Amino acid sequence: MPTCTLIAYESQQGIKRDVDLLTAYISALGVQIRTKITPPHQPTFLDAIATSRKARKLRLDGPPLWAAKMLHIAARARTPRRHEIKIFLERLPLPDLLDSSYKIFIPNPEWLIPEDEWKLALVDLIACKSRSATDTFSRRDLPTYYLGFTSADHYSPDSKPDRRKYLHIASGGDQKGTAELLDAWRHHPEWPTLTVLAGKSPIAPDDAIESIHNIKIIRRWVSNRELRSLMQNCGVHVCCSNAEGFGHTIMEGMSCGALVITTDFPPMNELIDESRGILVRTRSWVQMRSGQFARLQREDLEQAVNSSIALPDDVYHVKCRNARAWFLQERTAFEERLIDLFHTFAKSRGRPDPPQC
Repeated sequence: MPTCTLIAYESQQGIKRDVDLLTAYISALGVQIRTKITPPHQPTFLDAIATSRKARKLRLDGPPLWAAKMLHIAARARTPRRHEIKIFLERLPLPDLLDSSYKIFIPNPEWLIPEDEWKLALVDLIACKSRSATDTFSRRDLPTYYLGFTSADHYSPDSKPDRRKYLHIASGGDQKGTAELLDAWRHHPEWPTLTVLAGKSPIAPDDAIESIHNIKIIRRWVSNRELRSLMQNCGVHVCCSNAEGFGHTIMEGMSCGALVITTDFPPMNELIDESRGILVRTRSWVQMRSGQFARLQREDLEQAVNSSIALPDDVYHVKCRNARAWFLQERTAFEERLIDLFHTFAKSRGRPDPPQC
């Protein structure tokens, strides 16, 4: 088996989840793995040229790419071909691209910055967590592989989720649909209590919101134990994201056997359909880097929440069981695709073609 270096940038919660999960699953394959944490972004001279206004106007992103390719070729000629895989999460620091290792990029399309766009040609394989991302990069005629992904399993056989308790995890970001959800909830004092785990997300203090009896906002980081307890006890998780790289909060809710309400827009609707959750209608979207940002309307959120409240108990429990079963099925499928990817590399003496999705 090859050795593996996992390259990620410091800090964001979703990236940390990816690092922890990949480290555990790759180590389980018997692969020696190390993690390299980099600052969020270190612009280079070539980045400045490729992303300058004049270069974009004159379509001069090619020269930096060819300069990087020359550096890449020189590095490979100078360095013996190593049996090593580098996996990049969300960012592509140029110095780490210029050696003889096999390079796999796992992107979050909505956060693919211009400074990294021009480096995609230096990557051997783009391994995508969603079908929509696979389509996005394959349309650019780039080498892509549908890897899928998984999330932590928060299931406890002793927990009894209460369908009258609703949970929304804002996750420190501004693309979780939190503002739209709070706006909908404030108009419905008859709805069940919604617990919003805000953490450091930019939810501005609002006396009109804070005083509503059926909204509880937790404005602090909680321990893993408290988080698991919240997730296991709340029977409905509202994950109405505008955009996702994968959707950990959605998958973690499914792992608990909870009813998940999410956005009817990719990649969120790749995880949830009407057989295992409830979808919020989406009427429009805007481009967000290489991904898309869905626009939510209050009446569509209201309809989804009202549907969850009106579900007969037997239908509610069927959807929850289906969600848990799908989580387990997809976790196994992810493990198998990861094994295929590493075995394909291990059996090849050169630079392998990716396995078939």
